[in-house]
Amino acid sequence: MSITDAVTESLEARLLGATAIETGIHTLDVVLSLQYRLHYHTLCGGLTTDVARVLKIDCKKLKIALDGSIAIAGDPDAFNVIEKILLNCLSIIAYFEKDPQTNSLLRSAHDIQVRSSRYREFCQLLDLENLYYQSLLSEKHIVSPGSLLQCIKDIPLRCKGLFHSYLTKIASNLNKDITLKQLCTEYNYDGPLIWYLYLLSPECKWTSEDDTYLLSLATTIVNESKFPMASQRNNRHLEQLHFFLQMYFGTVTNIDLSNKWEQLIILSIQRTFQSKDVSRSAMAYFGRSHETLQESILNFNNYMKYSNKELELAKETRSTYIDPIEIIDCLTTILTKTTITNNIKNIFDFEKTADSLQKNLIQLYDKYNLTIIEPKMAQRYLSIGTKLVLPITTSFILVKAWRTLYNIRSNNLDYLITNELPSYLCNSISLAMTHDPKRIGSSLTDLQFQYAYCLAQQRQIEPCINFLENAILENNPTFYKAWHLLALCRSIQEDKEISYKIVCSVINAMDQDFEQKQYKKITNENKWQYINIKITEIYLINEIFGNSDALESIPDLFTTYNKLYNGKMTSDDTVSLSRSPQYLLQSIWLLAAQLYMNDPDHLEDAKGAIKEAKKISETFTNINVAITNGYLLMKLGQFTESFEEFESALHCDNSNIDAIIGFAEFVFPNESSTTATEQQLIEYCKLNPYKQEDLKTKQPNSDNHNDDYETFFGNDVNKSAAFARLKLLIDCSLNKSIDAYYSPEIWWYLSLIHEKYDNKQVTDTLLNCIQNKETAPLRSFRFCNY
Repeated sequence: MSITDAVTESLEARLLGATAIETGIHTLDVVLSLQYRLHYHTLCGGLTTDVARVLKIDCKKLKIALDGSIAIAGDPDAFNVIEKILLNCLSIIAYFEKDPQTNSLLRSAHDIQVRSSRYREFCQLLDLENLYYQSLLSEKHIVSPGSLLQCIKDIPLRCKGLFHSYLTKIASNLNKDITLKQLCTEYNYDGPLIWYLYLLSPECKWTSEDDTYLLSLATTIVNESKFPMASQRNNRHLEQLHFFLQMYFGTVTNIDLSNKWEQLIILSIQRTFQSKDVSRSAMAYFGRSHETLQESILNFNNYMKYSNKELELAKETRSTYIDPIEIIDCLTTILTKTTITNNIKNIFDFEKTADSLQKNLIQLYDKYNLTIIEPKMAQRYLSIGTKLVLPITTSFILVKAWRTLYNIRSNNLDYLITNELPSYLCNSISLAMTHDPKRIGSSLTDLQFQYAYCLAQQRQIEPCINFLENAILENNPTFYKAWHLLALCRSIQEDKEISYKIVCSVINAMDQDFEQKQYKKITNENKWQYINIKITEIYLINEIFGNSDALESIPDLFTTYNKLYNGKMTSDDTVSLSRSPQYLLQSIWLLAAQLYMNDPDHLEDAKGAIKEAKKISETFTNINVAITNGYLLMKLGQFTESFEEFESALHCDNSNIDAIIGFAEFVFPNESSTTATEQQLIEYCKLNPYKQEDLKTKQPNSDNHNDDYETFFGNDVNKSAAFARLKLLIDCSLNKSIDAYYSPEIWWYLSLIHEKYDNKQVTDTLLNCIQNKETAPLRSFRFCNY
């Protein structure tokens, strides 16, 4: 690589916000490194006295060396650029030290001019930075309109993160209660850059009047544009308009946009040739509504096609897209709007798009030497503690991208066991922890919780406990679902008292919180979490004190449910079915049925509880009702009906482990043929789903039904078919279900099949069974993850 190329790439990396790449010009490398060290602190809030002192000493050393130089061989303009960067750095340090020389230093830096086109954009950034700190010295902290427009007139590419960082800072100081029209008048300029400042400002709230005014300005730009001739480019103002509109359509959701925007987009398509920006804004506009999602997908396809064509034409000088951040943001946006059901043959493939997002993220990190947490390191994040400091807008896009990959693949077993899922979250956390969570757009504690949840799913229990206690709960003592996850992790231990104390403490804390709110304005998540923590408490009571004490806690659970939901059985459209009040109430009735089933004297009560659960599901089918009824019918000796219930559940979900275990009970109806060692393993693992005694001794009238149970499949042919069916069910579930993969019962029945057919894998499956039993929580971890 030539020095010229190295300098260009190094400045490109700094514009992104990354550390500089070596240029071959020693002094330039040193000053860019100093600038990065300074930005590392200023982007995250400010400079401490000690950091400022160290940076100031290093800057002065370089200043002395620079003053002794005349020029840099082969690149005279580099000397001026280095001096400009250095003076900006000294100015910023002086500002934080409240040095009276700050203004003088800023003016000296601003006066340095650089003619070379290679440094033009970077010097533009330096001038913007300089302008921002000058504004902080003024009374109102507002950048003068004339100065800003002299410095910059167009919205920079997304990959120019430092530009966007300073524009965001400038926008944060705009006057309150100002309209878009008033801001344009104040700046005497009605171009996209001013609209972008208005969009960035936390004080400016978009209104329908703003939308109408923006539409009128946009219409003027479109009407003045013409389709380009063969030797021409698309109209620059039109491209800038749509570069802004893609952000506007994707960000402003508090108002209904004018329906005239669609016609403007169509006109823009007609007056441009293969415009990425127009396609991107069209994608954003049509993506606002589910009814027009297909149009959004088609425009996404056009955007990627044009971007790939642009990359192909520039392949001799570039190996990545011109704006890799924009590509990542575009891929993320379409993935958040779609699912695999939206696939369009030869046009859009959801999985391939997700793969493309991951590929582009890795390429970005590789190109700019950004620190990436790879899967092999993901389980040790607490000890690594990596932070990646980038400008706020860039961080926001990358956090969202990593989180989107996690959301898409969070139920995929392959990505869990290969550590991909925790690595996605680690990379999000490393970015999010350097910014205010409210500004980054994603709660750091939520990302941290999902990471701990991943560790728990992987049965990395001790690392999970350490992370929960040291990284989350120490800083967020009222983060209830983290406490619930901790209690479930502790329930793995033989002594359940620790888990029980945690649950009781959390319930007391939530009671006080809810009472202060008078049981009003409680979030759906906290309601759901509270009921599930109460259910976990009942599981622990059953384990520690016995079934009768657990049954006595059921009425209080119903009372709590009624107090929280106040008889409301429906939920808003944003809540998934499994998080709805109806589903939750069914879970309570089914819990009651399971506890009743543990006592032979309460089987009729169990039947009544299941009947109540069935009444609730008028608009949906909860297969847990069928599964619970299947176990009850088995206890009652009604084997044909019981088997049919398990089959109906498997028809809906052939990976449901409770249904598979119910089916397996018929394939292996007793344990009379097991060896002494295997019998010990059965006792050790306590494999019965509801922890009841052996089915044969618990069934009413077992003398009349036992033969039927043991010979349910009738003959060897049917029995062999049942073995094959069970093996297929288990294999399929182990290949795709996280719950099945970590279920000791599933591995146990697989070992029985291996033993029956003298398969050498029986030892490995038994070891998996024991390992998973030793790390099995009292309830599934998913009951703490809303």
